[in-house]
Amino acid sequence: MLLTELQRLRIEMGPRRFLVLSLAPLAVGLLAGVVYWAYPEIPEGQLPTTALRLESAAVGFLSGSASVVLFMVPVLLGVLGWRAVQRRFTPRGPSQANGPPATASPPAPASSTSLAEGFAAVIGLLSAFLGLASIGLIGWQLVHYLQPGSWVAVSVLGFMNWADLGREWVLNPTSWLGLWRALDAIPASITGIVLAVIVGGIAGALGYEA
Repeated sequence: MLLTELQRLRIEMGPRRFLVLSLAPLAVGLLAGVVYWAYPEIPEGQLPTTALRLESAAVGFLSGSASVVLFMVPVLLGVLGWRAVQRRFTPRGPSQANGPPATASPPAPASSTSLAEGFAAVIGLLSAFLGLASIGLIGWQLVHYLQPGSWVAVSVLGFMNWADLGREWVLNPTSWLGLWRALDAIPASITGIVLAVIVGGIAGALGYEA
């Protein structure tokens, strides 16, 4: 079923758009590799030799392409899921898939339609911001993991402490009923990606209704 949905999405997107989407991880990885070649991370006291530049460029390529892939997979799954739900409730013939027969309704005023489309666009921008922030966080974690060899974990609770969000609430977790343990265990990057998919689905629903 998943392969069928991917094939249908590829046909609807067209070969050019699908090729651009497929080459996005490679393009971002190459760009990151060029940046890391020009500005390599080298140990103190050593000169930027060709070997160090190649190693740094490889790290940049892997981190850049992996970040895009890690972001694209949940977004793609969310899009496929939304399309499946949309087809499930789309009217088929004279009757709805789940409801009474379809009846003609007067068109919505142009002002309300424009307002709904604008609101959907704002929510879509919020989704894109969350997704790009998650990409940046995962890329930063991968760079630290591939260079020094240690993974820097960033949890939701750690992000809240860093951003000083609800400081008194964070510093007084006795009434959380264990919620602070969950926030300390859930990665902030995965949370951002999930929120981006959810918000993107809401924007798609609003745009579809408009």
